[in-house]
Amino acid sequence: MKLGIVCPIGNLKEHGYHHISDTVLQSFCDFADKVLLISTTETPGTINNKNPKIQLISTNETWFKDNRYSMEGLVNNCNIGMKILIDDGFDVVMFLSINQYIPSTNFENIKNYIQDFLEQDKPHTYLYKMYQYISDLYDADTRLPWILNLHHNTSVFAADSLIISKKLWFLTYKRTEKIRNADYKKYNNIAIVDVVGELTKEEAARLWTFVGDGQGYYHKKLYADNNGNYEHSQMLKQFKTKLQRRNISSKPLDIYGKIISDGSSLNYISHELFTGTRIKP
Repeated sequence: MKLGIVCPIGNLKEHGYHHISDTVLQSFCDFADKVLLISTTETPGTINNKNPKIQLISTNETWFKDNRYSMEGLVNNCNIGMKILIDDGFDVVMFLSINQYIPSTNFENIKNYIQDFLEQDKPHTYLYKMYQYISDLYDADTRLPWILNLHHNTSVFAADSLIISKKLWFLTYKRTEKIRNADYKKYNNIAIVDVVGELTKEEAARLWTFVGDGQGYYHKKLYADNNGNYEHSQMLKQFKTKLQRRNISSKPLDIYGKIISDGSSLNYISHELFTGTRIKP
């Protein structure tokens, strides 16, 4: 089984991802056969991890037009990465972000899960996601249709979803498989981890202003004041609301999670999300 990871990246340092990206990429390289980083900018920043499995794709075709955030551009980049893996004879692609890592304790379970899915000859299966806030790990509560069987080649990545095509005689039917939120605790042992808040307030302001100005995920201005400008307190409010709905997992952090937790700075907004005794001085 040849397994590749496609991960879109922007300016890592400008938006704060450089604090954890080396650890994230190490988890990718330890797990997969190839890691494609698809850059949305001509200046993605320094990628310190020099593992030969990592391939950076950065061309006029992958860069945001006028350096303006675009969901269409992200979708296009994921499909570019998928096409590269197909041409290279890969069997499976996983779509991941630069603030997500694959727990070493889940490697074997995830590979067995993917192998079973391939043997069943399904076009796609699900990626389950846990969340990490500093040293706390939360039970899986998100399911994404982002593990694809590249031998089918009937699906394309879309905004927070997957578009699946099926031919019947001369007609082609399409359906959209979207991200879902529910109690997926039973999938903790095949889940990846999304790291939240490991960036400074200033970096968060640059990131969400960039995304909001581009009318991306947060085009409804959830993190903005009445004038449409980034408002840090609004962002914290939204994240705290999500945090309160989640359950702390009994599953311990793996080696990558511990590295990220140990490197967490009191200057990062992850520490602003907590109240009480869980904050470590």
